[in-house]
Amino acid sequence: MDALPVVTTTWALSRITHENRLRFLRLLDEAATGRAVAWVSAEGVGVAPAIPTMGDRRASGHSILGVAVFEHAETRTWALGRCWSKGRLLSWPSDA
Repeated sequence: MDALPVVTTTWALSRITHENRLRFLRLLDEAATGRAVAWVSAEGVGVAPAIPTMGDRRASGHSILGVAVFEHAETRTWALGRCWSKGRLLSWPSDA
């Protein structure tokens, strides 16, 4: 049975340095050598490397809900929506 491994971060990456956030991405990419790996994130605007910010600026008071799929040295990323109050309020743009 094949399963897609999924790593989730929720408001954790801001606690580590930018260099370690990039290292986190490299580790996900390395883990995807033999199979796809997905990353689902809920992080402040601009905190999650590679996740689009939807044009929002840092310290906007909300977070971006994003997904990245690492597969065969290729990474695809999407910003799916915005959230406030650690997920109590959600916004799902129609073009996401």
